[in-house]
Amino acid sequence: MAEAGILRASERVELLDGALVEMSPIGGPHWTIDAVLVPYLATRLTGRALVAGQASVALGDFDEPQPDILIVPPTPGKFARTGPEPGDILAIIEIADTSLGKDTTIKRLLYERVGIRDYLVVDVGTQTVLHFRLNALGYGEPARLGRGEYLSLEAFHDVRLDVDPFLSPREWASLTVAEPAREAVAGELDALHDGNQDDDGCNHHRRIEALVPVLDPEGA
Repeated sequence: MAEAGILRASERVELLDGALVEMSPIGGPHWTIDAVLVPYLATRLTGRALVAGQASVALGDFDEPQPDILIVPPTPGKFARTGPEPGDILAIIEIADTSLGKDTTIKRLLYERVGIRDYLVVDVGTQTVLHFRLNALGYGEPARLGRGEYLSLEAFHDVRLDVDPFLSPREWASLTVAEPAREAVAGELDALHDGNQDDDGCNHHRRIEALVPVLDPEGA
C-alpha cells in the first residue's frame, strides 16, 4: 500500500477485512522477542526457509496484514517479483502484547481462511505460545506452550523448536503486563465494524461482532 502511494511508508497500519487498522507501537518486550526469535528461527531453518520480520503480505483484495514473523520457502528471487502468496506461507507468528484479541480472532480467522498451516501467537502477558494447527475443519483449539517445552511446524516436522526464544527473556518477563483481551481489541473491532458498513449501516463482509469472544489469557 505504501508503494502504491496510499500510505506513507512510516505509517503502521494493516488492511484487515477491507478496513485500515492502526497497529500498536512496538514496546520493549515485543521488540526483544522479535530480535531474539528471528535469528533463532533463521538458524534452525538454515537452507530450508526464509524468516522475515514485519513483512506485509497480500492475502486477497481486502486483506494485507503485517505479521510480526513470516516463514516462507528459500526462494527470494520469486518474492522479489511478486511477494509471497498464501500457498507460499509455511507459518505465521504474531507477538501479542496489546493485540491478543485481534490476533486470536480477526487474524486467526483470516489465516485459517487462506490456509496457513501453522499459526503461532506469543501471548506476552502470560508468557506462553498459542499454537494453532490447520486440519480438515480449520484451526482447532490451540496448544498453549510455556518455558521448557518444544513445538514443531508441519513443514519442518523433523525440527524441534524450543519455546523459550519465543518468550521474553526472564529478566523482562516480570515487567510484562497483560491488557485484558476485550479492551485490547475493542477499538480495533469498532474500526473494522465502521469501515465495513455502507450508508445504510449494512456490513459488506462478515459481522465483526461475531469475533468478540476471545481466548481467555488467564485460561487454558
